[in-house]
Amino acid sequence: MVISESAPDAFVHANSIVFRRGEFSATMYLILKGRVKIEREVVVGENMSVGELSSGQLFGETAMLSSETRSATATALEDTELLVIDRELVLDLIRNSSPEEVLEIFSALGEQMRAANEIEFN
Repeated sequence: MVISESAPDAFVHANSIVFRRGEFSATMYLILKGRVKIEREVVVGENMSVGELSSGQLFGETAMLSSETRSATATALEDTELLVIDRELVLDLIRNSSPEEVLEIFSALGEQMRAANEIEFN
């Protein structure tokens, strides 16, 4: 199964919110084109940018994998095209993949999560 053939894409206009901190979602996104800013609220009403992502990068994977609320807000910095990958699609991909392919999926997700943590704590 090829994710790009199974997942829908979405277009987000510049300065539009992709998702907000505190929302529930079983979806992560792959940036096909454009840039997205990730922000966390540090005190009530004050946000801190924890990173900017661009083509080829994933975001939203933590909430998708954990079934918890979003821990940050994602905003398109420019007109952006996204691949929308939901939890069910990931589960189907895992079910229909070899063990080696499953490890590659988790390796890619782990790399992305490590990179997000490095941005947040630096």
